[in-house]
Order: sequence, then structure tokens, then C-alpha cells
Amino acid sequence: MNALRRVWEHFEEGFIAFLLAAMTLITFVYVILNNFYTLFYWLGDYFGGNEFLLGIGDGSCTASTGDLRNRGNQAK
Repeated sequence: MNALRRVWEHFEEGFIAFLLAAMTLITFVYVILNNFYTLFYWLGDYFGGNEFLLGIGDGSCTASTGDLRNRGNQAK
């Protein structure tokens, strides 16, 4: 019975460590993606409205938030 308890406790510790690592990784990726598009918007504006960089910013923003920021190039 002690062997089973010891195995269970080790499994429990490992599982908790795995969950904490997964939550940390997911949070890190979310924060990076959520703030990554501002870099490309800044670069695009810095280089005189470079459409390629602004397009990457729009794509990153869509990937991270599911929302496409209107930059004035939407069909009317």
C-alpha cells in the first residue's frame, strides 16, 4: 500500500508541475502575440506607411485577438 501511495504522490507532483508549466507557456505566448502587432504598426508608420509592415501588424493582431484593426483600407 505504501508503494501505491508513493507512486500516486510522485504522479501528483509531476502532474501539478506539468499544469503550471503549461499555463505559464500559454500565458507567455498570449501576451507576446497580444503585444507583437504594435511593433509592426510602429515600424510601418516609421517607414512612411509601409503597407507590408502594416499588413503584418494586421495579421498579428487578428491572430492574437481575433479582431482586425481598421487602418483605413477597408472597402466601402
